[in-house]
Amino acid sequence: ARVKFIGALMTGLQASGLESIELSLDGVYAPRSTLDGSILYKSHLVGVEFDQSSFVGVKMQESIIAGGSFLHSTFRSANLSGSVLDGVTVDHGDFEGADLSHVHITGASLRFANFRNATLSHANITGADLFGADLTGAITTDIVLDGVNLPEPAGDCARS
Repeated sequence: ARVKFIGALMTGLQASGLESIELSLDGVYAPRSTLDGSILYKSHLVGVEFDQSSFVGVKMQESIIAGGSFLHSTFRSANLSGSVLDGVTVDHGDFEGADLSHVHITGASLRFANFRNATLSHANITGADLFGADLTGAITTDIVLDGVNLPEPAGDCARS
């Protein structure tokens, strides 16, 4: 079902297990929210704030996430494959074990993010800041990096 929450104030939203196709959360302010295990295919999140939120195991394939803030949020074991992340801030974000294959990441700030054992195969990452990010064990087959500020040290991206 298509659902729209435009500009809503939803601090502390508890929506684990939510199921929606083409969910629109443009302009939503929802820090400290929990959407663990939700199925949100082809969602649209533009200009949102979900700082300190949890998206563990969420399925958000082919979603558009632009201009939002997700500081200190977790996407552990989430599936964001085929999604677009444009100009988002996910500093200190946790993507451990997440599927980020075929994502397009442009102009994002991912400083000190955790990508341990994440799948980044066929990802296209342009103009992103990955300073201090941990890519240990990340699968990086056919990844495209253009104008990216890489972590120091670069981590061990041994699996490709």
